[in-house]
Amino acid sequence: QGWGMSAPRKGGMHAVPKNQRAAKTLRTSGTCEGEQLAAAFRHASKHGHTNRPDSKQLRPEFIDRLWRQAHHQIAPGVKHAVERRCNASFPRVSIRADWVAQTFMSAWRTRNRPDRGGWIVAELGPCAMPTQFQAKLVGRYRDRVQTRTIDFTNDAEVLAQNCFKPMQIDIVSDAQTMVTVPSESFDALIAFHVLEHMVDPLGAVESWLRVVRPGGVVVFAIPDVCGGLINADKLRTTASPSHFVADHEFAVMNANSTPGALLARGIHQHGDEVSLSVATYILDMPAHVLKEADKALAASAPCPGKRIAYQPYKQMMHWARQRALRSRDVHQGHFHAWSVSTLRAMLEAARPVLKVHFRVIDIFAAERNPFQMQELHVALQRVA
Repeated sequence: QGWGMSAPRKGGMHAVPKNQRAAKTLRTSGTCEGEQLAAAFRHASKHGHTNRPDSKQLRPEFIDRLWRQAHHQIAPGVKHAVERRCNASFPRVSIRADWVAQTFMSAWRTRNRPDRGGWIVAELGPCAMPTQFQAKLVGRYRDRVQTRTIDFTNDAEVLAQNCFKPMQIDIVSDAQTMVTVPSESFDALIAFHVLEHMVDPLGAVESWLRVVRPGGVVVFAIPDVCGGLINADKLRTTASPSHFVADHEFAVMNANSTPGALLARGIHQHGDEVSLSVATYILDMPAHVLKEADKALAASAPCPGKRIAYQPYKQMMHWARQRALRSRDVHQGHFHAWSVSTLRAMLEAARPVLKVHFRVIDIFAAERNPFQMQELHVALQRVA
């Protein structure tokens, strides 16, 4: 991209590829020297947040907070955003497999199933990383649980593009509607890092509750926008409850639309937000996490080698939309983001809207550990 650079005068600049000229212009004009961070410092200093400390001494989380403060009026999703309220709750230790096993056993304690000989659990989109909760079960549960994997396709090539590597899929169904799965098919359902990919999160939760039996449990995890490290959504805004209700009402009114049409609307409405998450992942994740294609994309950013908080905002968002987003399958987009407070608010707004009744067992932020990012753990129980 030319980034608005004018054509060279005759006899001036030698003929070089346009992308190289653009990169040279960015370097020589000083736009890669941290003025985005400087703007954040000016804003923070004006409002008493900081006295302009040496940037080398600042933690990345603080830099990201200043970035949000500097761009809060133009950030993607601001038109339907509410306060994130990251100080309203604190993460606690929670390992996925242990938490899932304890939640299931607690819910099943009074539900002996001799008619079927055990319990059936569905796991959505495991992406070759299924939740190994079975080993954490004890007593009568250990050998009486069967797991069925569900994904939107069983095409190995497509799954390889969207996952770390493909795996065997038992049931093909779109996680948004679960239209091919009969109601009350399972005793529990697991959906780790699936809801953020749904254009209509309330509709997805309703579908997940529909396919579990009364008294059954739905457990899911999503990225916590308040997590500062290894988090592609850390700069995202969080949407209001009314926005989620509006998304659901649109999906209901267009129930005959294909999943692809709904995803296309999601990109149209939330494309900049999705792009910001993709750009954050590419620019801020450790290099050993990135695929070679993402490393090449990072090298094409307006300021190569710089974290996202140091990138010129307009050029970065243009690059994110035109380059980073287009490198992803539409199913990989994070259409929405949440904190503990905003997720609770969404679920409360869902009660009069959804056809399936539920109670909240737990919602909390789980600490980051070597095996998982800081994420929200949510357990819902279907009410008959």
